[in-house]
Amino acid sequence: MRSREYGSAGFLTMNIRNGLPAGAAGTAALNAFTYIDMALRGRPPSELPQKIVSSLAEKIGIEHIDDSRRSALGALLGYADGFGAGALLGIVRPHIRGVPWLWTGLLLGAATMLLSEGSATLLKQTDPRQWSAADWIFDVIPRSLYGCVACITFDLLDSARSSTSPEDFCTDQFHRLGYMEEVEFDSQRVAPGGT
Repeated sequence: MRSREYGSAGFLTMNIRNGLPAGAAGTAALNAFTYIDMALRGRPPSELPQKIVSSLAEKIGIEHIDDSRRSALGALLGYADGFGAGALLGIVRPHIRGVPWLWTGLLLGAATMLLSEGSATLLKQTDPRQWSAADWIFDVIPRSLYGCVACITFDLLDSARSSTSPEDFCTDQFHRLGYMEEVEFDSQRVAPGGT
């Protein structure tokens, strides 16, 4: 019984360890999309993270935070959101392996959006009812990108741990999405010399 419990704890730890870099990859993708959007549309960075920091600081009795610290803490909140969601993915994903990465990624993106924007709404720093269509689009897209990249990364790390070959992993993912009826990766079909 003790060895079984230890084994379960070990697998949980390993899944979380795979979830953290998955969250990091998703966060990098989200940040890259955000900066590309800022460059193309010439828009300034969002002030919402800094407003959330100020609101939280007031609730714990901190009257003033200078702009530099507020900006840094706002960025760190974003990283905590991304890494934390990745760890959560590591806990949940092994139990829903049959769900394609696309749908899992979209659900993860929706969950992070609900947590982030929901918290900001509760703190009265934003009101989604007043968002324009463009506001919704450019909030949904990076969140969805985050979720999909995080899920793909976790699945790849998990497949490496279970010694699944890249070919088998890719075939399985395409099967789940319904893109391929049957794909076989058979190295014996190709003779030495490529003929």
